Amino acid sequence: MRWYACSECADVGVDGPESRHQSRARDLADRCGQHLRAVAAERREARDGADQRRGWDQRREDRARRRGRWLRPLPVIAISNTGVGIVGKCDYGACDWIFRASLGEETALPAALKAAKDKLNLKKVVLMFESDQKFAADGADIFKKAAADNGITISRTIPYKTADVDFSAFVTQAKGENPDAILASGLAGTASKVLIEVGKQFPQGLRVVGSNGFNSPAVITAAGAAAPNMIVGTAWNKASTDKANADFVKAFKDKYGSDPDQFATQSYTALIVLADAMKRSGNATDKAALRKALEGTKDFATPLGAFSFTPEHDVKQPVFVMTVKDGAFVPFN
Repeated sequence: MRWYACSECADVGVDGPESRHQSRARDLADRCGQHLRAVAAERREARDGADQRRGWDQRREDRARRRGRWLRPLPVIAISNTGVGIVGKCDYGACDWIFRASLGEETALPAALKAAKDKLNLKKVVLMFESDQKFAADGADIFKKAAADNGITISRTIPYKTADVDFSAFVTQAKGENPDAILASGLAGTASKVLIEVGKQFPQGLRVVGSNGFNSPAVITAAGAAAPNMIVGTAWNKASTDKANADFVKAFKDKYGSDPDQFATQSYTALIVLADAMKRSGNATDKAALRKALEGTKDFATPLGAFSFTPEHDVKQPVFVMTVKDGAFVPFN
């Protein structure tokens, strides 16, 4: 059986120096992309060359055979895919074979906002979001619903674009609303820009409840002194004393000389969950048996905490709400 794993495990578009792990991730992504492009080109060449030698009926039959070969069900574990529509009901194929091992925005954002409301007594907020990124636009919709559920008024919604560099006008608009906090849904590249500008215009401090794009040590580095303004829901607490987490953090640091981040931890967790399911399946080459074993994952000890899959194949695990202190993520509560 061959396994293919693809994950966007590092945000390399953040202002500031790359870590060694981000550099490795960039190299790996480049090699993976080159390989996939080469395979696609070979398939096109083989297809086109064969098609020239066959009639229409034969070509149609071959294409149907190829589609069937590549669309045969295969268990997939999404290890860094937090957007909507990854698991559960979908319209893009055999989604009942997809499992998600990464905490979704539909769980993380409401948890972060509720924690912020409970501690800061939020009543009025401004929503900023990266409007040309579907992931961020979906996050904005999740924030809107969570705000309504918590009795919080969004007094203004401010869209911005990925290519925007100067965020002063956006934050000035937010400041005019005199909000209790800002909700921000965007990728890592813009997350640090939002935090930096908020730090400039609110020197006394103003909390920013962020999406998964804020969940990176690179954002902390880029935002600098403004990073402690952030609040973010996350799948992992590095400081957890659970044995599975403590052992993983130590092993990772011994191997690489630095602490893991959330994305490395989710990747490792997905693989040990998969290995456990393969053992329990009784036949690791039987895809249907493996899917059933994955569905049976319940309270498995991982660095993320007790890990289970829901009937919709989504992860069930603890949710941690974090902020930043002394250049590192720490529990907000």
